[in-house]
Amino acid sequence: MADNAEMEGRPGSIWNHRIVRFLVPTLVLGITLLPILRAQLPPGADLAVHLARVFALNNLAHDADLSRFYSLNWEIYPNLAFDLLVWPLVQIVPLYMAGKIFVISSLLMMVAGVALIRRHYYGRVGYIPLLAVLVAYSAPVAIGLTNYYFGIGLAVLGTALWLQSENWLWHRRLFAMGVFSLVLFFSHLLVFCLFGLTLVLLRGQAFYKNRNMDLKKDGVLAGQFVIPAVLLTLIPSPTHGTETVFGPMIARLEAIVSPVLYFNNFDVVAGLCLIFLILWLALTRRLTIVSPMKFTVLFFIGLGLVMPVAILGIWLTHVRIPLLASLLLLATMKIDLPERGMRYLLVAVCLVIGLLKLEKVDRLIAACDIKKIDFIRSLDGMPRGARILPVIEDSAVTGDCLAGGYWHIPALAVIEKSVFYPQMFVTKWPIELKPDYRQFSQKKPRPVSPGVLRGNIEAIGEAKWNRAIAEKWRSEFDYLVWLHPGTKPQRLPENIREIKSGSFYTFYAIDRATR
Repeated sequence: MADNAEMEGRPGSIWNHRIVRFLVPTLVLGITLLPILRAQLPPGADLAVHLARVFALNNLAHDADLSRFYSLNWEIYPNLAFDLLVWPLVQIVPLYMAGKIFVISSLLMMVAGVALIRRHYYGRVGYIPLLAVLVAYSAPVAIGLTNYYFGIGLAVLGTALWLQSENWLWHRRLFAMGVFSLVLFFSHLLVFCLFGLTLVLLRGQAFYKNRNMDLKKDGVLAGQFVIPAVLLTLIPSPTHGTETVFGPMIARLEAIVSPVLYFNNFDVVAGLCLIFLILWLALTRRLTIVSPMKFTVLFFIGLGLVMPVAILGIWLTHVRIPLLASLLLLATMKIDLPERGMRYLLVAVCLVIGLLKLEKVDRLIAACDIKKIDFIRSLDGMPRGARILPVIEDSAVTGDCLAGGYWHIPALAVIEKSVFYPQMFVTKWPIELKPDYRQFSQKKPRPVSPGVLRGNIEAIGEAKWNRAIAEKWRSEFDYLVWLHPGTKPQRLPENIREIKSGSFYTFYAIDRATR
């Protein structure tokens, strides 16, 4: 997959044949998407909650059970890509299929953006954009940061649009980029900021090199962000807190390998191998970055390595920026390997790592998919409109579904049975809890710790929420959904009775006589 005359540029080379240039990307992308296509539900730890929210948006007007708990709350919110795209899709296809289409579209946009930037700088696409499949299943995808990785795909496409439109009439370019920036603003606020920073860095590097102002270019650069900047002042105050945490040193390792990290041990090894390979290529001058983008790419690589785990209440920021940095690197790097053996070795290494990673990702997605389907089937006997309270055993072992995956699987009950689920993402989305249930809203949604049910409000979780649960769980909820992956429920509260259990969960009915 290296850019070189032997494989890509020499006339008559098999790699230059039109059919080969169509078949190879199609085959690589098709194989890459197989884990998503084979699964019944879209992958990602948080996806169940996002799907449940879209289900509520789509059915709230005519679902009496849902309307008891939730209401619409349309304000000027960013981070709405999933809601605004999947909601119309569910009018055409089933909800779970719509979620899979969203994830697949996000991954394809990343590849397309890399390809378009390469075409601008090198005059052709080549095969290097296919290396983007190595970062297709990254930490943001595993966690389920849907709006973020969709926005990253848009941001890379937007960077390509900015470069390609350099010679457009200024008013045409301003209109196109203004519309794009507005779309990106509503897709994800952090990505919108990173996109703006990307363009500023590009313009700054050009100014440093040429030492001249270009009022039209600078006017377009600033003008495209005017409307989003005004909208930014109208956003409701955040409710997720202002906590900033740098995190332990292990978080630096997570950040370094996060573009290929789907949270299994192989990904750590694969990520480190790829990093050492890139460093070796760079130090031996076999890998170079196109000059106009060099500072921008290196800036984002450095920023990704020092990002805190949480900034102003926004968690997992340390695994977000490295994905953008890796895509920009793929879009702008050139690999020069005169030795034929080295070229084939590089292709073989990338192929082996890619296939092994894909096999392990497929296994993880399939295992978690089985658990989700098992949970859905267990809901057959549950009455519609029930109020469920998820509980997570303190000694639970997460594994294939990640911690957040198990936390949010109960959200599928909203889709299947229109239940009340207190961990619904309702603090900055167009769905809010009815007044009677707002006391159960959380800044950082998490199932309740068993200790809270026994009156220990100092257990894991937010103190205010723990207090509300400790005082009212018997009267305000109908069922406990006890999550215990890798272990068993321990120290159960009194006056609950088991009604159904599965591989990682047990349903308990709360005895009405004690309410």
